[in-house]
Amino acid sequence: MRHHFPAASSKTPNRADLDAMLAPIRQRFFSNLEVRILRLETAAVELQSNPEAADALEIVQRDCHKLAGVAPTLGFSNIGALALDIETEVKIGRRMTPPIAEALEHLLTELERELETQG
Repeated sequence: MRHHFPAASSKTPNRADLDAMLAPIRQRFFSNLEVRILRLETAAVELQSNPEAADALEIVQRDCHKLAGVAPTLGFSNIGALALDIETEVKIGRRMTPPIAEALEHLLTELERELETQG
C-alpha cells in the first residue's frame, strides 16, 4: 500500500498535517501489532529451548528491524530503541542470550501496553 503525501512546499507542515499523514501508518502499525507480538512470543519460546534456532532468530531480527524503523516515527521511541538493540545483538551473536531474552521480554511488555492503550 503506497501513501501519497502532499507535494513538498516551502511551508513547514504543522502538527495536525503530520498527524493526518501518519494516521494510515499508525493504523496499520496497530492492526498488525497483535500478530507481531504473537510471532515474537512464539520465536522467544522456541529460542528458550534452542538459542541458535535460525528461523526464530530471523523472525526476531526482522520484526525488531521493522519496529526500530517505524516505532520512533509514530512516537514510540522506547520501543524503537529496544527493538534496535535486540536487532543489533541478534545480528552480531546469531544466538539468543539471557540479556537479549530479557530485552525481548521488555519489548513485548511495551508492545502489549501500547496495544491495550489503543484497544
